[in-house]
Amino acid sequence: MDRNIYEKIHSYRVYSAGEAVGAGDSLSLPSVDNKTVTVSGAGILGEYESPAEGHVDSMEQEIPFNTMSPEYFDFIEKINNGADITIRAALQFKDAATQTLDTKAIKITERGSVKGFSPGEIKNADVMGSTVTINLTYLKIEIDGKERLEIDRLNMIYKVNGVDRLKKIREQC
Repeated sequence: MDRNIYEKIHSYRVYSAGEAVGAGDSLSLPSVDNKTVTVSGAGILGEYESPAEGHVDSMEQEIPFNTMSPEYFDFIEKINNGADITIRAALQFKDAATQTLDTKAIKITERGSVKGFSPGEIKNADVMGSTVTINLTYLKIEIDGKERLEIDRLNMIYKVNGVDRLKKIREQC
């Protein structure tokens, strides 16, 4: 049993096509929401939402930048030309048995296309808050080298903890 107390993200970086990107100070990861249908009928008391496993609503990743720099526009061009986004973070934890601090690597790989961007605002002595929004077709999350989630919308792949949840369905279709 894992006796770790996971505390925080110690540090993170964003990469595109293998090069570091000057992202802002925080990054919200995309929400994964299953598509559902409301089921009701004879023998059912009321109704309930039934998810279609693997079918997820649109996933968006907003990448923040402190300023609208040449690097900002290079990032937009790389994504439009098919470059991956890689987010790497150090997840800090305390080992409950030894009371020592340590970290595990988080790696998030994303693919998609630029949905939009906002150059931000110009204000004296402040960051601009520039952003690029990516509509994702691929999302993979690994913790300490172990695959935890993989969603590949174009290749009908949906894995949780390394288990291919759509293997049987791909074989049937």
